[in-house]
Amino acid sequence: MGHRSRAERDAMTVEIGYALVSAAFVAVATFAGVISPVYFFDLDGTARRRRLPRSAPAAALVFV
Repeated sequence: MGHRSRAERDAMTVEIGYALVSAAFVAVATFAGVISPVYFFDLDGTARRRRLPRSAPAAALVFV
C-alpha cells in the first residue's frame, strides 16, 4: 500500500464529513419524532417526563 494522493485524502475527508452530517440529521429527526407527540397532542406532565429521557438515547443510538 503506497502513499495516498492529495485527491484521495480529500475524497475521504468529504465522505467522512457527509457521513457525520447525515447521521446527525437522522438523529435530530429521530429526537423530534419521539418528542413531537408531547407538543402536537398536548400531553400531560407525566408523558413529558417520560418522553425526554427516551428521545435522547434513541437519537444517540441512531447517530451511531
